[in-house]
Amino acid sequence: MAERKTARRGQKAKPGKDLPKPDWDSGDLLLTPLPPPGNPPQWHTLHHKLNSMNLLVDAKLGGINAQGEVAWSLSTETLFALPDRNAVTVRGNLDQDVWNYYSSTLGWTGQPRLRVRIWRW
Repeated sequence: MAERKTARRGQKAKPGKDLPKPDWDSGDLLLTPLPPPGNPPQWHTLHHKLNSMNLLVDAKLGGINAQGEVAWSLSTETLFALPDRNAVTVRGNLDQDVWNYYSSTLGWTGQPRLRVRIWRW
C-alpha cells in the first residue's frame, strides 16, 4: 500500500488548495423536497462523459444563506451509483421535514440545491 504524504508538524492544509479543480461539476441543481416521510427517494442521473469508473464523487446540499449566497453542507440524504463510465446516479432522500430542519438550523431559505463534483481518481 502506498503511503500518503502527511503535513509537517505545524503545517496546516490551506482551504481550497487540497484538491485540484474537479474534472466535472454539475453546478447548482435545484431540488424539490419529497412530501413528508413515506415517499420513495428521488433518483437523478447526471452525465459527465469522463469515461471512467475510478472516480471520487462529492455531493453537497445547499441553500441560500442570509447574505443571499448559496451555502453548502454535507448531506446524509444522498447516495451515489455509477451505472456506467459516463454517468453518476444520485439518490436524494430529502423530505420536507428534513429540509425544514436544515433551513431552520443553517438559516437557509428557498429551494434546496445539490452540487456534485467529480475527480478522476
